[in-house]
Amino acid sequence: MEAIPDYPDWIDLDNVNYFSSIESYSENNKDKLCVSCVLEDYFPISMKHVTFLIPAYNEEQSIGSLLEEIYNYKRPQVLVVDNNSQDGTADIVKKSGARLISEKEQGKGHAIRKGFENIQSDFVIMLDADNTYDPQEAQKLLQPLLQGEADVVMGCRLNQNMEEGSVTRFNLIGNRILSKVATVLFSRVSDVCTGYWAFKKEVIDYLLKEGIDSPGFDLEVEMFSKIARAGYTIKEVPIHYKKRMDDPKLNSVVDGALIFRRMVFYYIKDLANRFLTSYDNQHHSKPRIAIIGSRGVPARYGGFETFAQGLSTRLVKEDHEVIVSCEYQNPEKRPEEFQGVKLNYFPLKPPQNYLLRKFYENLSDIYFLFQLSRQSDLIYFLGIEVGMFLFLPLLLNRNLTLLVNIDGVMWERDKFNWLEKKLLKINHDLATVFAHGLVADSREMINYIHPRYQDKAVYISYGVDLPEKVPWSEKSLDKLKYPGDLSLKKGEYFLIVARLEPENNIHTMIDAYLQSEVDEPLVVVGDFTSQEYKEELQDLIGPDDSSLIFLGSVYDQELLNMLRQNCKAYVHGHSVGGTNPSLLEAAASENIILAHDNPFNKEVCQKFALYFQDSLQLKGHLEKISQKEESFMDLSQGVCASMESNYSWDKIALDYDNLFIKELRERNNYITHRKTINSFIHKTSLESMRAK
Repeated sequence: MEAIPDYPDWIDLDNVNYFSSIESYSENNKDKLCVSCVLEDYFPISMKHVTFLIPAYNEEQSIGSLLEEIYNYKRPQVLVVDNNSQDGTADIVKKSGARLISEKEQGKGHAIRKGFENIQSDFVIMLDADNTYDPQEAQKLLQPLLQGEADVVMGCRLNQNMEEGSVTRFNLIGNRILSKVATVLFSRVSDVCTGYWAFKKEVIDYLLKEGIDSPGFDLEVEMFSKIARAGYTIKEVPIHYKKRMDDPKLNSVVDGALIFRRMVFYYIKDLANRFLTSYDNQHHSKPRIAIIGSRGVPARYGGFETFAQGLSTRLVKEDHEVIVSCEYQNPEKRPEEFQGVKLNYFPLKPPQNYLLRKFYENLSDIYFLFQLSRQSDLIYFLGIEVGMFLFLPLLLNRNLTLLVNIDGVMWERDKFNWLEKKLLKINHDLATVFAHGLVADSREMINYIHPRYQDKAVYISYGVDLPEKVPWSEKSLDKLKYPGDLSLKKGEYFLIVARLEPENNIHTMIDAYLQSEVDEPLVVVGDFTSQEYKEELQDLIGPDDSSLIFLGSVYDQELLNMLRQNCKAYVHGHSVGGTNPSLLEAAASENIILAHDNPFNKEVCQKFALYFQDSLQLKGHLEKISQKEESFMDLSQGVCASMESNYSWDKIALDYDNLFIKELRERNNYITHRKTINSFIHKTSLESMRAK
């Protein structure tokens, strides 16, 4: 490259970026010099590769000054689309030397579509003809395109750089609301209604291929939604915004409502396109399985999340294509896959309120039933909370196989009111009707299925891995967010891991501990799901009892394993579920287990646990273990051995693999190109697992 010649001192060449503009301070302080013009030969692109696209309708007061500023650049291409102007707009454009074309169909959307059809340059700058946007700031929008940082750049006005009176407070609030809605539905954006855009030509071609339907000011929302959904990279840069010279053409209320309706329309249309896309199982060598009903993976919450992670990752190894539904995560930070499992996220953030969260979770489940129905060969739905909606995916995909894990006896849980219990029972019954197959994680749960549908049921338990030994470390306890002095000693505390709710008998276990004469502290891991229940326990405990240690939820799996493996005994109060994962994990940790006396817990622990029906009975067990722990070591060893032989993840995953392949073949004549299926058939046939 030849040397850059000397230029006046006021041009700071060290700080010049592509198309950077520097003000020239002449005697009248009005002239402007665009450095991109002066230094054009020393940069990889000139404005001759950029088209300024301007839709115009009766803009004679402003378009002349706008074009004059654009022509400060050297050799720009300017395309003005006149949209039936009745004033002198067209004459001003012709005199300026800009290219003028006409669009007879009224509306900004029609004008922009006509302009896009006539674009031949590599880049496009789109801005309004009212001169509210500064053409010299086109440089800001172009730079991310040139540097490969974005495919589309939007100018953001909402950064305190707006001229006074340029936007009313009402319009400003409306724009922020619409931008928030667009962020939730499509992608993060601060100013979705901006009229200042920069595009790569390939994006223009994509929009023309997709079609531009919006006739008016809802154009920007249509473009944003389609570009975001197509996966193009969108970036925003701050810009200035000037006051119009004449009255605005936009009607705040009418056009605002139209923009909102257009956003919702394109969101629903996008979902419909995904749902109704033709899908043929025979075109895929791998079975497509969707697991819906958990909060997602990687697991952080236990229960169904732990199960979904354990099953999905193993199914991938058995040559299935697996999608797991997940609740909302920040799009900039969330993973798209986990150990080969595809992750699909709900677009709305979860509320903090407990009751609203339950509604949110149900809405999320229904959303994924729609979204994944056409993408899947088989949906495995965890739980029965939206059982009345399980017919929907079957309507959308007649080849779909639907299996349901019926979970526990949800309608008997004390945390629900009578109406919630009634709805849960109805959902349970309808789930058993709509599903092609039912999975019970406890043999006892099959008794809660109507006899007419019990032939659909198969027993497959949760799985558990024997954890690696985690050595005791008091330094690791520093990770716990405990406000007081946490002086735990190895093997000198009792442990509870559970959601703190009535059906888990937290009150019974705490009452037994308080009545007992044991010296070891009781450590409780888990969060309250009800403020009312929390207050009830606070009344039971009293103002201060340092021997009761509430740690809240612990998501560090290694730390949780350390707490499990080094406790004196594990106390388990779950009473209305099926097979509970926290009980399996405690058993796999070789704990002495004190479990609530019910068929579900007895099915897991058999004779290798101490059972209690009330606080008095549990009090006696606590005192015996506190005094003679060594007398009960055979229980801990026996229950751990049972986990290894009956509940290992390798066995459970193989049972599911066999079940899914069998159901797919029976319903769809599914032909797989995997290794011979017979090599995966477990020596215990599926028929032996069927409910009797």
